[in-house]
Amino acid sequence: MIQSAPLVALLILAACPGKDQEDPVKPPSCLEERPRLAREKVAAFQENPKGVEITLRYHSGNGEEGSVTRISSDGRLTLITEPYFPLLETEKRAVKPLRTPLPWERHRQILGLFANDEVLRLPREIPALKKPKGTYPREMRYSIGLRGPGIEDFEAEHPHFNSSLEQSGPARRLIRAIQEVASASETSTDREDREFLGADRVKGLLEDGEENVTLELDDIQGLWGGTAVRISDAGAVNVLVCNPRKPPAEREVRSKGKVSPEESKRLILECMETGVFSIQEKRRTGIPDEVRPTFTLKAVVKGEVYSRSIALWGGEAKETPAFEKVRRALREIGANVARNP
Repeated sequence: MIQSAPLVALLILAACPGKDQEDPVKPPSCLEERPRLAREKVAAFQENPKGVEITLRYHSGNGEEGSVTRISSDGRLTLITEPYFPLLETEKRAVKPLRTPLPWERHRQILGLFANDEVLRLPREIPALKKPKGTYPREMRYSIGLRGPGIEDFEAEHPHFNSSLEQSGPARRLIRAIQEVASASETSTDREDREFLGADRVKGLLEDGEENVTLELDDIQGLWGGTAVRISDAGAVNVLVCNPRKPPAEREVRSKGKVSPEESKRLILECMETGVFSIQEKRRTGIPDEVRPTFTLKAVVKGEVYSRSIALWGGEAKETPAFEKVRRALREIGANVARNP
């Protein structure tokens, strides 16, 4: 997946209002005449959420999915994003289940935020955000959804929080509540993954004879392109070479190859033993058009996927020997496979 875990959280929290921004009191003029879902139905879901699903999408409209936060009836959350440069054609949607479910009372509270006439009268699509076919989206927006037994699927659109369009106070509170629980659950899951995937655990997984560990480098910058490389502990290699300056059909070239299992395991183990995933980045922001190389380690253990990532800005990466050594090794493997697919 060409997207590090911290960036997923940024997508979910995009356009979140600052503390100094107050929710509007006056309802927006785009509300429909009647609620599209009865509040009594929502109240029933609060008592029995079986089969009920809550969704929050952040997207550009025109039928695009965008990034999705999904809360299932058992309180478990799933994050779905669209990587800018998927390493494989089959990975255009990145799905990240979170292992920390919502407490039942918090789940009920979020369902209760739907039981507001202003929320239930929001339009499926805001007229001011409709775009002519074939044109760029006017701006990003949210869609909040609720589906369950005995109702027609409910979905309503709301402008992003920094939009100049009219906004709904109750809808903003609902959106923020979903964002907050998703962010907290993701933080908890990432912490659990970091603790689980320590050097000793990874070494044991590499020695167990099963193909269950991968290491990936995302070294692509949107304007200038670059390379993404993934190796498995069995030696399988997948490569994506991206060049935005080439014609559309040639901008993304994917290839696959192989290295020896010994070489791939050595690189993965070197990452762990030299503390690559424990490096503390020194700066949060990069210079314009600076690449941000990212390593992602993934392991499948008893059907559960664990992962941890580390990202540094390009200049800082070059000044961090342990990081840069593995980065160069993976880029060299990628170049060799790309030349001889």
